[in-house]
Amino acid sequence: MVRIDLSADIGENPEFAADEALLEFVTSASLACGIHAGSPEAIARLSAAAAARGVGVGAHPGLPDGRKARIVGPREAAEALREQVEEFRRHSKAPMQHVKLHGALYHAARDPRVARGVAEAAKELGVPILVAQAGSPLERAARDAGVRVAAEAFLDRAYEPDGRLVARGRPGAMLEGAEPAARRAVQVAVDRRILAVDGRELPVEADTLCVHGDTPGALEAARAARAALELAGVEVKRMGAP
Repeated sequence: MVRIDLSADIGENPEFAADEALLEFVTSASLACGIHAGSPEAIARLSAAAAARGVGVGAHPGLPDGRKARIVGPREAAEALREQVEEFRRHSKAPMQHVKLHGALYHAARDPRVARGVAEAAKELGVPILVAQAGSPLERAARDAGVRVAAEAFLDRAYEPDGRLVARGRPGAMLEGAEPAARRAVQVAVDRRILAVDGRELPVEADTLCVHGDTPGALEAARAARAALELAGVEVKRMGAP
């Protein structure tokens, strides 16, 4: 049976209710660690809510300026990872299943030097699973370092022909709504492909599908993706589960 994880990045909404609703449909959740968003209270409450639903939780470390693109060096990236993983571990009410970088930090790891720094820090910290964009330098660096990886694709982001995500702020960068999410979910899980903005098919081998909790219509997207996957005979199960 084909199997995939359905995940959400959460802890970035001003109220908890929207994120808690998402937990009804996903199998993993990445929690903001108080730098780009989130707080100790959010980590504690949302990790407990996730655990109660059988949803795996992980740390979602970012930079203070969140998604604003800038140059990030290997040392800064590794330190951000260390500090925020420790913060997550202090406040989470559930074991750490994984770590996934946020925003500008996620994209900075396309630099192989930064990717190696992150992978080495993840190994040092004993990160169970490192989430990395499928086919990215971070995925390769983590595997080379002996760190378990969950290769990621996105339900709500458009892709460039070279496999990069279309930059936020550009028209069409975000895919909003239930129908695009359902279609993307099955394309990735069953067909192992993603359609780029120019219409070409990109091969993708993904273990986890992500929806951003702060994207308009995130709840509808997660619900539709879950239903479409199950209708297609895909087993939706949290990353790392036996």
